[in-house]
Amino acid sequence: DINKDELDLDRFNKIDEREINYREAVDLVRKASGHVNSEEFYNAGTLLNQAIKLAPGFTVAYIGRSTVYNNYAASADISSDNKLKYANWALSDAKRAVQLDPSDPLNMIHYSSTHSLLTSLQGKHPDKEAELILTKLLDTNLSQYQRAQALKYRAGAKRFRSPSALTDL
Repeated sequence: DINKDELDLDRFNKIDEREINYREAVDLVRKASGHVNSEEFYNAGTLLNQAIKLAPGFTVAYIGRSTVYNNYAASADISSDNKLKYANWALSDAKRAVQLDPSDPLNMIHYSSTHSLLTSLQGKHPDKEAELILTKLLDTNLSQYQRAQALKYRAGAKRFRSPSALTDL
């Protein structure tokens, strides 16, 4: 027999703070996305930092912040050292997303594209590591969208992107 007096049924009526934090983090990521699209990287980064503090296991927030760092490194008029700094931060966040959810192929695809940007900024062409990761990923059961993303970024990893190569033509 079950003694109903010993059951803590009130726990189901209590509000779970983790769920509230997660919902707020989802809302912050959604708002940050608009800032990324408008190239308002500082505002997007601030919102994503807040989302990560609220829900440290929310991989989408890490991918979002990695994207902010990537886009800033690729487009901002800043020194090469600063571009490398932001690209390294982007790679760190992409790696964290993979660690948190290694079963999501999009996390690995994002990691590979981020790695390609970093190697490009370092003057290393092509990015063999990203190419290898994406080739292995393409041998798995991916959705059409995931397959298209993996193919796109693998092509980017293979591409020789040295601006000096254009001057030699």
